[in-house]
Amino acid sequence: MVSIVPFLPSFGWYAEWLKALRAGNGSKEAVINANNSYRLPGKDYARTRIAGNEDTLLLSIPIVGGSSILKRMANLPEAMISEHGNWRHVHLGAFDASYGRAPFFPHIFPELRQIYSSQAYPLLPLFNEALHNLVCSLLDLDSVGTVPVLPTPVRERAEELIREINPEISIIDPLMRFGREALLPLIQLSLRSS
Repeated sequence: MVSIVPFLPSFGWYAEWLKALRAGNGSKEAVINANNSYRLPGKDYARTRIAGNEDTLLLSIPIVGGSSILKRMANLPEAMISEHGNWRHVHLGAFDASYGRAPFFPHIFPELRQIYSSQAYPLLPLFNEALHNLVCSLLDLDSVGTVPVLPTPVRERAEELIREINPEISIIDPLMRFGREALLPLIQLSLRSS
Protein backbone atom coordinates (compact mmCIF):
# COMPACT_ATOMS: atom_id res chain seq x y z
CA MET A 1 0.00 0.00 0.00
CA VAL A 2 2.12 2.82 -1.37
CA SER A 3 0.83 6.34 -0.79
CA ILE A 4 3.49 8.03 -2.93
CA VAL A 5 2.44 9.72 -6.15
CA PRO A 6 4.37 8.36 -9.14
CA PHE A 7 6.44 10.67 -11.37
CA LEU A 8 3.92 12.51 -13.62
CA PRO A 9 1.52 9.55 -13.71
CA SER A 10 -0.61 8.55 -16.65
CA PHE A 11 -3.99 9.95 -17.57
CA GLY A 12 -5.49 6.59 -16.60
CA TRP A 13 -3.84 6.77 -13.17
CA TYR A 14 -5.42 10.19 -12.63
CA ALA A 15 -8.84 8.83 -13.64
CA GLU A 16 -8.51 6.13 -10.96
CA TRP A 17 -7.28 8.71 -8.45
CA LEU A 18 -10.21 11.03 -9.22
CA LYS A 19 -12.68 8.13 -9.02
CA ALA A 20 -11.38 7.31 -5.51
CA LEU A 21 -11.57 10.96 -4.44
CA ARG A 22 -15.12 11.26 -5.73
CA ALA A 23 -16.03 8.12 -3.76
CA GLY A 24 -15.14 10.00 -0.60
CA ASN A 25 -11.57 8.83 -0.04
CA GLY A 26 -8.95 11.24 1.22
CA SER A 27 -6.03 12.22 -0.98
CA LYS A 28 -3.67 9.60 0.52
CA GLU A 29 -6.23 6.81 0.08
CA ALA A 30 -6.93 7.94 -3.48
CA VAL A 31 -3.21 7.70 -4.30
CA ILE A 32 -3.07 4.21 -2.78
CA ASN A 33 -6.13 3.19 -4.80
CA ALA A 34 -4.68 4.46 -8.09
CA ASN A 35 -1.31 2.83 -7.37
CA ASN A 36 -3.03 -0.48 -6.56
CA SER A 37 -5.13 -0.26 -9.74
CA TYR A 38 -1.97 0.09 -11.80
CA ARG A 39 0.17 -2.32 -9.73
CA LEU A 40 3.20 -0.12 -10.29
CA PRO A 41 6.64 -1.63 -9.70
CA GLY A 42 9.03 0.53 -7.68
CA LYS A 43 10.94 1.80 -10.72
CA ASP A 44 7.74 3.30 -12.17
CA TYR A 45 7.68 5.85 -9.35
CA ALA A 46 10.75 7.43 -10.97
CA ARG A 47 9.75 7.24 -14.63
CA THR A 48 7.01 8.38 -16.96
CA ARG A 49 6.12 8.21 -20.63
CA ILE A 50 5.37 11.23 -22.79
CA ALA A 51 4.45 11.51 -26.45
CA GLY A 52 7.45 11.83 -28.72
CA ASN A 53 7.51 12.87 -32.33
CA GLU A 54 7.28 9.27 -33.55
CA ASP A 55 6.81 7.14 -30.44
CA THR A 56 6.59 7.54 -26.69
CA LEU A 57 9.61 8.73 -24.72
CA LEU A 58 10.55 7.30 -21.35
CA LEU A 59 11.79 9.90 -18.88
CA SER A 60 13.57 8.59 -15.79
CA ILE A 61 14.76 10.31 -12.64
CA PRO A 62 18.13 8.99 -11.44
CA ILE A 63 18.19 7.77 -7.86
CA VAL A 64 21.19 7.81 -5.51
CA GLY A 65 22.36 4.21 -5.32
CA GLY A 66 20.75 3.32 -8.66
CA SER A 67 17.23 2.44 -9.67
CA SER A 68 17.59 -1.01 -8.08
CA ILE A 69 16.97 0.81 -4.76
CA LEU A 70 13.36 1.18 -5.91
CA LYS A 71 12.83 -2.57 -6.27
CA ARG A 72 12.04 -2.63 -2.56
CA MET A 73 8.93 -0.52 -2.09
CA ALA A 74 10.01 0.20 1.49
CA ASN A 75 12.84 2.34 0.06
CA LEU A 76 10.52 4.67 -1.87
CA PRO A 77 9.86 7.24 0.90
CA GLU A 78 13.60 7.90 1.34
CA ALA A 79 14.71 7.60 -2.31
CA MET A 80 17.08 10.49 -2.95
CA ILE A 81 17.29 12.07 -6.36
CA SER A 82 20.73 11.97 -7.95
CA GLU A 83 22.03 14.94 -9.90
CA HIS A 84 24.20 12.99 -12.30
CA GLY A 85 23.43 12.81 -16.01
CA ASN A 86 22.01 16.34 -16.44
CA TRP A 87 18.57 14.73 -16.33
CA ARG A 88 16.72 17.93 -15.45
CA HIS A 89 17.96 19.63 -18.60
CA VAL A 90 17.26 16.49 -20.67
CA HIS A 91 13.67 16.24 -19.37
CA LEU A 92 12.95 19.92 -20.01
CA GLY A 93 14.39 19.53 -23.52
CA ALA A 94 12.15 16.51 -24.11
CA PHE A 95 9.07 18.46 -22.98
CA ASP A 96 10.06 21.31 -25.28
CA ALA A 97 10.67 19.00 -28.26
CA SER A 98 7.44 17.05 -27.72
CA TYR A 99 5.08 19.85 -26.75
CA GLY A 100 6.73 23.12 -27.76
CA ARG A 101 4.02 23.72 -30.36
CA ALA A 102 1.14 22.50 -28.20
CA PRO A 103 -1.42 25.21 -27.41
CA PHE A 104 -0.90 25.19 -23.63
CA PHE A 105 2.88 24.73 -23.59
CA PRO A 106 3.56 28.44 -22.92
CA HIS A 107 1.31 28.32 -19.87
CA ILE A 108 2.54 25.03 -18.38
CA PHE A 109 6.23 24.83 -19.25
CA PRO A 110 7.38 27.77 -17.08
CA GLU A 111 5.79 26.14 -14.03
CA LEU A 112 7.34 22.78 -14.89
CA ARG A 113 10.73 24.46 -15.34
CA GLN A 114 10.37 26.14 -11.94
CA ILE A 115 9.84 22.79 -10.18
CA TYR A 116 12.66 21.18 -12.15
CA SER A 117 15.00 24.06 -11.31
CA SER A 118 14.30 23.98 -7.59
CA GLN A 119 16.57 22.14 -5.20
CA ALA A 120 13.75 22.08 -2.62
CA TYR A 121 12.82 18.50 -3.51
CA PRO A 122 15.82 16.23 -2.76
CA LEU A 123 13.64 13.16 -2.30
CA LEU A 124 11.70 11.47 -5.10
CA PRO A 125 8.35 11.63 -3.21
CA LEU A 126 8.75 15.38 -2.67
CA PHE A 127 9.56 16.04 -6.33
CA ASN A 128 6.66 13.87 -7.51
CA GLU A 129 4.28 15.56 -5.04
CA ALA A 130 5.30 19.01 -6.32
CA LEU A 131 4.48 17.93 -9.87
CA HIS A 132 1.21 16.35 -8.71
CA ASN A 133 0.23 19.60 -6.99
CA LEU A 134 0.96 21.46 -10.23
CA VAL A 135 -1.28 19.07 -12.19
CA CYS A 136 -4.08 19.46 -9.62
CA SER A 137 -3.76 23.23 -9.82
CA LEU A 138 -3.74 23.30 -13.63
CA LEU A 139 -6.84 21.10 -13.78
CA ASP A 140 -8.52 22.95 -10.91
CA LEU A 141 -9.40 19.59 -9.38
CA ASP A 142 -10.78 21.24 -6.25
CA SER A 143 -13.75 22.38 -8.36
CA VAL A 144 -14.78 18.86 -9.38
CA GLY A 145 -16.60 17.87 -6.20
CA THR A 146 -18.97 14.98 -6.68
CA VAL A 147 -20.26 15.60 -10.19
CA PRO A 148 -22.85 12.81 -10.59
CA VAL A 149 -22.99 12.99 -14.39
CA LEU A 150 -21.85 15.38 -17.08
CA PRO A 151 -24.54 17.19 -19.10
CA THR A 152 -24.98 15.67 -22.58
CA PRO A 153 -23.04 18.26 -24.64
CA VAL A 154 -20.18 18.23 -22.12
CA ARG A 155 -20.20 14.41 -22.02
CA GLU A 156 -20.04 14.31 -25.84
CA ARG A 157 -17.04 16.64 -25.83
CA ALA A 158 -15.41 14.55 -23.10
CA GLU A 159 -15.90 11.36 -25.14
CA GLU A 160 -14.45 13.11 -28.20
CA LEU A 161 -11.36 14.06 -26.21
CA ILE A 162 -11.01 10.57 -24.70
CA ARG A 163 -10.55 9.21 -28.23
CA GLU A 164 -7.58 11.58 -28.65
CA ILE A 165 -5.87 10.68 -25.37
CA ASN A 166 -3.56 7.76 -24.73
CA PRO A 167 -4.46 6.87 -21.12
CA GLU A 168 -1.12 5.10 -20.61
CA ILE A 169 1.11 8.14 -21.05
CA SER A 170 1.61 11.03 -18.67
CA ILE A 171 -1.18 13.44 -17.81
CA ILE A 172 1.18 16.14 -19.07
CA ASP A 173 0.28 15.14 -22.65
CA PRO A 174 -3.43 16.06 -22.55
CA LEU A 175 -2.62 19.06 -20.36
CA MET A 176 -0.26 20.45 -23.00
CA ARG A 177 -2.75 19.81 -25.79
CA PHE A 178 -6.09 20.63 -24.15
CA GLY A 179 -5.26 22.65 -21.04
CA ARG A 180 -7.99 22.71 -18.40
CA GLU A 181 -10.39 21.07 -20.86
CA ALA A 182 -8.49 17.81 -20.14
CA LEU A 183 -10.57 17.74 -16.97
CA LEU A 184 -13.69 16.79 -18.95
CA PRO A 185 -12.41 13.42 -20.22
CA LEU A 186 -10.82 12.80 -16.83
CA ILE A 187 -14.19 13.22 -15.11
CA GLN A 188 -15.94 11.17 -17.79
CA LEU A 189 -13.42 8.36 -17.53
CA SER A 190 -13.75 8.32 -13.73
CA LEU A 191 -17.55 8.22 -14.06
CA ARG A 192 -17.39 5.49 -16.68
CA SER A 193 -15.38 3.21 -14.41
CA SER A 194 -17.54 3.86 -11.33
